[in-house]
Amino acid sequence: MSLGRVLALDVRRHAAARPRALAVRDAAGDHTWAELDRLADLAAAGLQAAGVAPGDRVALVATPSAGAIALLVAIGRTGAVAVPIGTRLARPEVAAAVAATRPALLVHDPDLDALAAGHGVPALQPAALVA
Repeated sequence: MSLGRVLALDVRRHAAARPRALAVRDAAGDHTWAELDRLADLAAAGLQAAGVAPGDRVALVATPSAGAIALLVAIGRTGAVAVPIGTRLARPEVAAAVAATRPALLVHDPDLDALAAGHGVPALQPAALVA
């Protein structure tokens, strides 16, 4: 079983056992296991609607946050493979990572449009996946 699947199952298990317990604290505030699980479900549905299939790679360029964790969980729930790419990399380094991993989709923080665009891969912001 992949690490992504294990993470997805663990979040689901914690959400069922302790839905109101703190799962993640980030700049936006505190997030419960139930919130994280619900956000991951929405993002997984958005990934599938965007054409992501089991075995596909999904690149993620995002700062640490509850949303980024939910996306990692969502990627695991779809059976895809997460390709985390550091937000501090220079554009040529991101291009090299994308070329080496050939993701089906690149998901990026809104303030990283310039870093994520132009790599020959469809790119979306997280909000587009949960709309």
